[in-house]
Amino acid sequence: GRQLLQPHSQFEVASISKQFTAVSILMLSEEGLLDLDDSVKRFFPDFPYSGVSIRHLLCHRSGLPDYLEFAPEYFQGEGYMNNRDLMEMMVEHQPVPEFPPDTRFSYSNTGYAVLASIVEKVSGQSFVDFVNRRIFEPLQMSDTYFYAEGCRVAVNYTIGHYKNRKPYIRDALSGVVGDKGVMTTAADLYRWFFHIRSLIGDSTLQQAWSPQNGDMDSCSNYGFGWRLSCDEHQRRLVYHGGLWNGYNSLLLYRPYDHVFMVFLSNWVN
Repeated sequence: GRQLLQPHSQFEVASISKQFTAVSILMLSEEGLLDLDDSVKRFFPDFPYSGVSIRHLLCHRSGLPDYLEFAPEYFQGEGYMNNRDLMEMMVEHQPVPEFPPDTRFSYSNTGYAVLASIVEKVSGQSFVDFVNRRIFEPLQMSDTYFYAEGCRVAVNYTIGHYKNRKPYIRDALSGVVGDKGVMTTAADLYRWFFHIRSLIGDSTLQQAWSPQNGDMDSCSNYGFGWRLSCDEHQRRLVYHGGLWNGYNSLLLYRPYDHVFMVFLSNWVN
């Protein structure tokens, strides 16, 4: 039967999850535990791609190959693959990169999965535990968790659907986090957005909301975990969408009048 939506209904927000990854990295940067210009090789010496920095990962200039394309070929395990599987897969098989690092912008799920692995290496915790303890719990986001946690039962979990109205069946890639994987509610996303400044400093947040790709138009750009655009009056818009597993979501912030909007759907047309 049909589910009636209510305030605690949980949606998988797909790439909106990248905001939590970016802020996790920025928190560790503010604490002096990493530098945005550190190479990935500082944390993973066997990483087969030279010259890729944390900054390149954050603003999608790494050129790393798309794991959504190569992982199904290489993953041999049962159930869901995780970030450790992905890192080992890249070391072993060394899929061909799209381009040399910092050559241009190319939206990269792989890059944000690697960022989550860096958070794990620096913090000594799983990425899920780090985000739960440092973001979700302090902000009292009690309806928010990672799908990859598995053991937790989501009482108010909505099921993602496609236009044929059939529930979406997840594949093995659903266990990788950093680029996706967060389930949450509209209320918790409001709580997150209006309390980001309790997690990172205002100057750091403004950096995350500023164009980081100097070779692109400022009205079509990417910061750290946020997309950047402009309205018809050339006023800055800060936003991010998500599309995965039969869910379609969007966050949009208008800095000029401080309006913040959340759109969550469990049906993809």
